Amino acid sequence: SNLSSTDGATVTLYAQWELETYTITYDNLKGATHSNPTTYTIESEIITFIAPTSKPTGYTFANWSPASIAAGSTGDVTVTANWTASTSEVTLSQEEATEKGTTSVTATYGSAMPAITKPSRTGYTFGGYYTGKNGAGTQYYKADGTSATTWNLEGAQTLYAKWEIINYTITYNTNGGSGTMTPTSYTIETATFDLPTPHKTGYTFAGWY
Repeated sequence: SNLSSTDGATVTLYAQWELETYTITYDNLKGATHSNPTTYTIESEIITFIAPTSKPTGYTFANWSPASIAAGSTGDVTVTANWTASTSEVTLSQEEATEKGTTSVTATYGSAMPAITKPSRTGYTFGGYYTGKNGAGTQYYKADGTSATTWNLEGAQTLYAKWEIINYTITYNTNGGSGTMTPTSYTIETATFDLPTPHKTGYTFAGWY
């Protein structure tokens, strides 16, 4: 502004200052809520961030980075929430396995299932581990024993082996004989059955070998 003085008097001018407000942005909340301030000024006392008032499923709060804003600080600040994934003790129910594989694992929320040794069962192939019996529910292990999906449950859990029965093929070599050759397959659960009797002119059937 312009000043004018007709008597030569000394004039004192006073600067006016407006306090600037800086923004605090919170990152990686994963849906959690908190009661920390979202702004501050250079006149604010030290701001120490407190833990969130809620937490995302599968995680516990570790800390904020940074943990506080010093008194006299300036500039916008981004504060990152750090989380620790929860772990679950998971029992692997072998479900009539002939030879046991890994019987339990520690699964980490949001991560692939840890490596296991597959079980085996005579007459069956292993079909993976599921939350329900006989392949019901969610599959967490594939048939080759690798992770089928990331772990997304909390607390102690049990997974159940799925078994798929093997259908074995019977091939007959009649050595020149003839007849209807049945059955052509069987499983470990098939009851005892009679093999067919082939016919050959001029010969008596002596058995299968």
